[in-house]
Amino acid sequence: MDEIRISHAWNILNLNQGMITFADKKMHALFIISTIYSTLFLTQVDLYLSLRSYQKILLSLYIVSFLLFIIFGLLCLFARKDESTGNTVDKLIYYGHVATRREAIEYTTNLLKTKNEEILKDIGYQIFELSKIAKKKFKYYNYSWIALIIQTLLVFTFIFSKIW
Repeated sequence: MDEIRISHAWNILNLNQGMITFADKKMHALFIISTIYSTLFLTQVDLYLSLRSYQKILLSLYIVSFLLFIIFGLLCLFARKDESTGNTVDKLIYYGHVATRREAIEYTTNLLKTKNEEILKDIGYQIFELSKIAKKKFKYYNYSWIALIIQTLLVFTFIFSKIW
């Protein structure tokens, strides 16, 4: 029975890890789109002195939205959370915890003597931590989307302002 619960918990852990990877890939795609917009925008900006006052405002707003996008994007990509658990779990799953051991035999011995219930508890801890990380990543991803939408509007407004 414990093996089935561990298997289900492990699947949940992998699902949460997959969500983190998914958020990272989506954020990378947004960075590509933002880079294209920035290139498009900067090729449309003639000499700064020849811009009309409203175009200078559009340029300034674009720079602000671009900086916000970069900040939110980096916060999304580097969102990490590893709460201090003390000795509440054996820390057998997360590579950062495993790597704190001096030798492989120390980890292996700890793993072999750990009961299924303790392994399940450790997996549950990791599921919780990964869920917190995923929540933070998607929060900043959504903020990045908003900044990118603003960039899009400003790029096209600027381009059409040159036509008028």
